[in-house]
Amino acid sequence: MLQREIREVEKEFIEVMVNTGHGQFSFSEKARDRYWEIKGSPWGTMSIWEIDRTDPFMIQVVKELGDAANGTSCRIELELVPKEFEKCYVIEEYDGSEWIEINYKKWKLDQIEDVINNFVLTGDAKEMKIREILRMHEPY
Repeated sequence: MLQREIREVEKEFIEVMVNTGHGQFSFSEKARDRYWEIKGSPWGTMSIWEIDRTDPFMIQVVKELGDAANGTSCRIELELVPKEFEKCYVIEEYDGSEWIEINYKKWKLDQIEDVINNFVLTGDAKEMKIREILRMHEPY
C-alpha cells in the first residue's frame, strides 16, 4: 500500500480495540509496561477500564507487541470503524468475545441535528436534506 493510501485510510477510519477471545478484555504486563513507557504516566494511577478503546498509545502498543499485548484468555484485535460513525458505535459482548455495532438511528439523528443547526441552509433546503437522510439505508 502506498504511503498516501495509508494516510487516506487513517483519515477515513478510526481503530478500535476489541477482544475476540473468550476472556475478559485485558492487557499483558508487558503491554502495560510499554504503555507506561510511551505515555509517560505511571500505570498504577490508572485502571484498565480508564483506557479508551481508541487510545492511540495503546493501539501503538498492540501493533508493536501483537499477541504479546493480550491479557489472559484475551485476543485483542483492531477493528476499523468509519470515522463518520465515531460517535455512533458500541462495543457489544457475549461471553467475553466482543464486536462493534453501529447505531444507525443515532447516526441519522446526528445528521439531522447538523442540518437543523446549519444557519446557511434555508427552511426548504433543510426540509429536503432531512427527507434525504430519512430515506437513507444503512450505509454499511
